[in-house]
Amino acid sequence: MSKSEKRAQTFLYIGVLLALIAADWHWYLGEFAGESFVTGLSFMKVVYVLWIGAIIICLAVSGVFFWKLRKQEAAYTRKNKRRHEKKRRA
Repeated sequence: MSKSEKRAQTFLYIGVLLALIAADWHWYLGEFAGESFVTGLSFMKVVYVLWIGAIIICLAVSGVFFWKLRKQEAAYTRKNKRRHEKKRRA
């Protein structure tokens, strides 16, 4: 597994984990809105928006790394295909 593939998978896993935590947090706020003093703090909406932003960034970075890997593999395959065709002609 290459470095880029490890990075892509890491960002993907972090993004999914952050999304699951955000979904759980959203459910918790819906069920027990008045029971936690943390939900009443003034900066919690900013934290929520930043959390969603972090999810989007992680998933986007993962997508970019996977896209680059796919592009590299396609170029490598094309290069090897041409090389094999030249050997067959010779």
